[in-house]
Amino acid sequence: MADHSTNMTPLQDSGEVPTAGTGLIMGQTTSQMKNQSFPSLGQSLTIKLDRNNFLIWRNQMLNVVIASGFDDILDGTRPCPPHFLPDPNSTSATTFKTPVVNPEYITWQRQNRLVMSWIYSSLTEPMMTQIMSYNTSHEIWESLRQSFASASRAHIMELRLHLQTIRKGGLSMLDYVLRIRNICDNLTAVGELVSEQDQIMAILGGLGPEYNPFVVTITSRAEPISIEELQSHLMVFERRLERQRFVEEQTLIQANAALFQQQKNRKKTYNSNFRPNTGQNSRSIFWW
Repeated sequence: MADHSTNMTPLQDSGEVPTAGTGLIMGQTTSQMKNQSFPSLGQSLTIKLDRNNFLIWRNQMLNVVIASGFDDILDGTRPCPPHFLPDPNSTSATTFKTPVVNPEYITWQRQNRLVMSWIYSSLTEPMMTQIMSYNTSHEIWESLRQSFASASRAHIMELRLHLQTIRKGGLSMLDYVLRIRNICDNLTAVGELVSEQDQIMAILGGLGPEYNPFVVTITSRAEPISIEELQSHLMVFERRLERQRFVEEQTLIQANAALFQQQKNRKKTYNSNFRPNTGQNSRSIFWW
């Protein structure tokens, strides 16, 4: 986390940006300060920061800040100017008869607070409580970067590994392809684009051995194939495999039924041919 102490002049205790009423402003009147216009948020910050989307949130915020010309405040390269300037009417360089407010300080604080308001508008309430002690947008920016950047990288690695290891298994082809595309969408959402070719290879790599003929056909094609076309062909091939399995199951059932009937007939034939000999001759062999 960034150090809360800073060489920049802190805001007044009231939390308000100083105005001309604080003292004299060199080269600028009160009405001129009030007539200054500052950019407002011209677009909605639709993405709220969470533990998984720091990179895309960061890009969203940078687009707004850079377009408004305040990136030097955000990155800390334009620090806060001194609050007061030496009084030109003072006879001593070390004493002031009247405090002279630095107009650049007021402008900087207004711009800084504007950037801070943009950041706050894209955070959830629990996150806001973590950065309330900071007085500059640069401090907030660095604090959030240190807190979320490592978690975001870990999430990217997790998604990449999932993409490499996912298998179709017992999923339907539609569910399998949708899962892979959802992983790719999540990677895109955190700033990691997955090319269409990589998505196709992930889909083919997770298929079972029964799809080997299909995989060989697709990988041997000279012309590229889109994901939509691949999905369509895979679903047709899946239905073909299902019909083939159904035929094989029916054939096996019929074969088992025929075997059972054959064994049953043999048993009937055996029973009909076997007649116990109960005549006189058979009884004469016993000696009791």
